[in-house]
Amino acid sequence: MRTSGARPLISSVGRSWALLFVIAVSVGACDSRPDAQPDRWGGPRSELRVQWTGTSDLDLTTGVAVPVRAYIESRWLAQRQGSLDYGYPGFLEATPPNAEGPPFGANFRRPEASNQVQSPFFGNETFRLMSIREEGRNITATVCRYNYTVALKNDDGSYSSVASLRSAEPRGIEVNRVLLVAPADQGQPQSAQKGPEAAPSENVFGGWSIEGYQDSLFMPGPGLTSVWPTYDADLNACVRAAPDSPERRAFLSQGDHPREDFPTSAPSPGWPAPPSQ
Repeated sequence: MRTSGARPLISSVGRSWALLFVIAVSVGACDSRPDAQPDRWGGPRSELRVQWTGTSDLDLTTGVAVPVRAYIESRWLAQRQGSLDYGYPGFLEATPPNAEGPPFGANFRRPEASNQVQSPFFGNETFRLMSIREEGRNITATVCRYNYTVALKNDDGSYSSVASLRSAEPRGIEVNRVLLVAPADQGQPQSAQKGPEAAPSENVFGGWSIEGYQDSLFMPGPGLTSVWPTYDADLNACVRAAPDSPERRAFLSQGDHPREDFPTSAPSPGWPAPPSQ
């Protein structure tokens, strides 16, 4: 690993856009959709893929895990591409326009999507489905996010983790909650949603409705703990479940690195190939 003196870790343009990666806030946006599906994981996102893990009792390829995965990935894409059109098929139908709650987080369920991030990302972003809590048809999914293995390219050709842009600990680890309502009639179960593709070709939301999104970056302070009393415990659980050791996380989160420190793997579990293939 190389370290530098006064040279910024990331170019000024790349850094300004990268900050959106870390502190983007969610507000309402327009509903327009293109006639053809956009190239969601091409261009600046062609060297980044999403990895999902889960606890042993949660199946990532069926049930509520499917709309949770589709929502989280759609949210990320819409923010980086600067348009809600980059959400997966069915995203807008499943995610009503932002509104004042209840529930708390209803004003964040659709992401801010007004700025396209031009800087390419490299590596893997990992999400972990930690828990599913059911209260009738109301579901709360707690999701860990690990982005210390995502990098931007520096002017000198080296790479630096997006986690280096944050001073708060733990770097590169967050916890989110997705609030959903199950369809009254779930009908026939979907086939297992896994495969070689980075995005689904069909609507996988299956009648689920996204009612709210909760994230400490958007809701700091007492307001957060009043609606999410287990926040600290959930974040600590995400830290303990991180796929890398504290030493490895600290190494990746600081300084300049070669490209091989941020490998890009196949999406996991991924999405099925289109029916015609």
